[in-house]
Formats: sequence, C-alpha cells, structure tokens
Amino acid sequence: MIAQKFQAFIERTVRILRQDPRICGIALGGSYITGRMDDYSDLDFIIAVEPDCFEQVVDEKMAIADKLGDLLSAFTGEHVGVPNLLICLYDAPLLHVDFHFRPLDRAGERVDEPAILYEKDGALTNIYRRTEITQKGLNLQWLEDRFWVWVHYIALKIARGELFEAIDAITFIRARVIGAMLHVKKGRPPRGVRRLERDAPEFIPALVKTVPTHDACSCADALRAEIELYRELRQPYLNSLVKRDKAEIRSIEYLDQIAGVLLSGGK
Repeated sequence: MIAQKFQAFIERTVRILRQDPRICGIALGGSYITGRMDDYSDLDFIIAVEPDCFEQVVDEKMAIADKLGDLLSAFTGEHVGVPNLLICLYDAPLLHVDFHFRPLDRAGERVDEPAILYEKDGALTNIYRRTEITQKGLNLQWLEDRFWVWVHYIALKIARGELFEAIDAITFIRARVIGAMLHVKKGRPPRGVRRLERDAPEFIPALVKTVPTHDACSCADALRAEIELYRELRQPYLNSLVKRDKAEIRSIEYLDQIAGVLLSGGK
C-alpha cells in the first residue's frame, strides 16, 4: 500500500508530464518496485525523452520540476557523476524526489526493473525488452589493492592528531568497503551502509565498533575493527584475489606502532 502522500505526487507528476509531447515514458524505480516503501522513502523517477528533444528538456528540467509541486530546492547530480539527475525537495508534504532524465535510446541502461507509469506507443516496454539489467558489482581486487594503503593513511592521520580527517576516512571505509561487502554477502547490490540495520542485523555489534569518537585511541580501535571485518568478509574470495600481503603486514605494524605510542602517553 503506497502512502497517500506518495501516491498523490506520483499521480500529479504523471498527469502533468504526459502532456509534454517530448516525454515518451515515465517510470519509477527504487523502493517503489521492491515493496519496501515507508514514510521515510524517496521517489526515483526515470523520465524518457525523445532523443531529438533531449538537450532542450534537460535545459528546462528545473522549470519542469517546478510545475510538479511546491519545489523548495533542487540541484543536479554532478557529485555522483550523473549531471542529468535532478534531486529535489518538495513541500506540502515534505518529499525527496529524484528525476533522472534520459534520452529514450539510453533508457534501457538500468540496474533494476522500473515500474512503467506512462509510455507513448510502448516506448519503454520495447526498449526494456531489448536490453538487460546491468547489476552493480563489487570489484574485490580493486578493494584489496587500496585497503591497506587506506589503513596506513588513516594511521598517519591518527598519529598527527588530525582526528576529523581520520574519522571521515574510517566512515568512508565502513561504507565503501565493509557495507558494500556485507550487501554482496547478502546477495544484494553494494549500496554502502543503507539498511544494514535491517538486512544484516547479526553484524551490527561488529559495525558499531567501527564508529569512533573524537579520540585517537577510539579511532585506532575503530580502524582495527574495520580490519577484522574486512578480513572476515574477504575470506570466501581469497582464491581469486591477489592478496597484498606485504602491504597488509606493514600497514598493521604501523597501526600497532601508533597505538603503542598512544597508550604510552606519546612517549
């Protein structure tokens, strides 16, 4: 059952956008298609546009979004490498809504099977039939090549007393490495730490240990907890990985050295 606040916005969006002859399809992805929507969900629209009109529609995307409700603020998605994504905050009710504008000939590039809300002459149905979902994978070798360099970098920051920088880097590893690996372990696409409280409850005590306070010893302990989790989650893939054994040994030795100095009061 879709909450009324979402349903009203969805219906209004479809009603308004289908009047634009340049728009040939509207679909919804994300939690809408998984049945996991709750009061705190957002809406992820895919807007398919006639290729000849695409640049024109993209230039007008702010004005288009403004027609759909009480638009408080909006910005484009360059920070996630998707400039044709428009991220919006609407009021009355307060809603987070994403609009991903795509030319029709690229609308088949997707990581899930969106629900088609409107299409002109079967446009989206036809292109979805001709194309396949591209699952987001996790390049474990990419992680192994970087993980121990990151460990050494964080240890350096702890030693220097740059604890906010260390905390940010520890948070990055929790999301980019540990969270992603946990999702893959559970058979899901790697999506950082999203919904891990629900989807991987048995790992929550270990994950809590990776959250440091603004304290050098706490940061070192959190980094150690991430190393333990990484080693555990890496275990099933060892036969297919080129392990960076020396980097692993030396970075952990360095962290141990820094931790020893901290425990001795800096002597």
